[in-house]
Amino acid sequence: MSSSRVRASFSLLLFFCLSFADADVAEQKCLQCKFLVETFQAGMRKTEKQHFAGGNTDWEERKLGKFATSETRFIEVLESACKKEVLSDSKDFNSLKDINFKCHSLVEEHEDLLEQWFFKKQESNPDLIQYFCVEELRRCCSVGHFGPACEPCPAVSQKLSPCFGRGVCDGDGSRGGTGKCKCDRGYVGNSCNNCDGHFYLIVQNNSYIECGECFDGCASGCTAAGPKGCRACRTGYIMDAEEGCKDINECLEDGKCSKANERCINLVGSYRCECSEGFRRNKDQECELDIEAREPLWLLRPDVLLRIIAYGGLLFITSFIYWYNPSTTLIVFLVVATVCMVWIELNMTEDSVPDEARQYFQQ
Repeated sequence: MSSSRVRASFSLLLFFCLSFADADVAEQKCLQCKFLVETFQAGMRKTEKQHFAGGNTDWEERKLGKFATSETRFIEVLESACKKEVLSDSKDFNSLKDINFKCHSLVEEHEDLLEQWFFKKQESNPDLIQYFCVEELRRCCSVGHFGPACEPCPAVSQKLSPCFGRGVCDGDGSRGGTGKCKCDRGYVGNSCNNCDGHFYLIVQNNSYIECGECFDGCASGCTAAGPKGCRACRTGYIMDAEEGCKDINECLEDGKCSKANERCINLVGSYRCECSEGFRRNKDQECELDIEAREPLWLLRPDVLLRIIAYGGLLFITSFIYWYNPSTTLIVFLVVATVCMVWIELNMTEDSVPDEARQYFQQ
């Protein structure tokens, strides 16, 4: 690679790094200003109906006007400034470093602006953040604007919510950022006003959009919710004319999990091969006897135990009929027991015992 190309690549990398750093600094400066304003306003709320002991407020009301804009109240409000504990919710400012020092420095530098707003601008400019942080100090932008010139975020120029209300505008409210939308999950586009590929449109108009997520078995998107809304089915599903995309039970297919001591577990859209109870995979991926497995509660396998119970029951009923007078009821019991025994013998194997029943034979 030529030296000129290396320098160009390095310059480009440096540009991006500085851009991100500048955006972060701009956001920090805006948050510092907002922190000062919110703590100042908390002091305003605290003193809104408070009567100050020790101050001649009657004299101030007669000589300086309403107590709401008195010097005494301003001093008390200023004492609350930069104190995190006066805020009911301060999590938005947790990322700020040295916030107390920087906030007090801001007060010292611009106390005159706070005084001007308090005594003269409250009625004409009730939004202190707009007056102090946006217009005077130029540390922030109005909501829905970003960058040094406070340009509008996507969709704001159309008098809509930033990013159509479905995303976050980078730098929103600060003098930094790119203004690009980071869309919420399921939304795409420069203004986040389109549905993502695996989502379908529920409702849309000039100012609002709502998208819903497609069924998990859909491929190539969908037109509605659920399996019937799929345009096509992904691997592991099959299209059914009435039900839409249905999960394929791969365990019913021949050749699945056919190794010794192995069983098939059907999963949604797939399947898994695992070793039978009491076995584990070795380094050759074969299922071998697990000598460390827990001993079963019963010494016999479930299918063997069922056979013993069936044979024992049959023997008991036969003996009872033999030693006592035969009756129709006992003969019926004998026939039922014989049928059950034959069914168990023909159908019951270790693998046919349901997992729900198998757990009772384990510790």
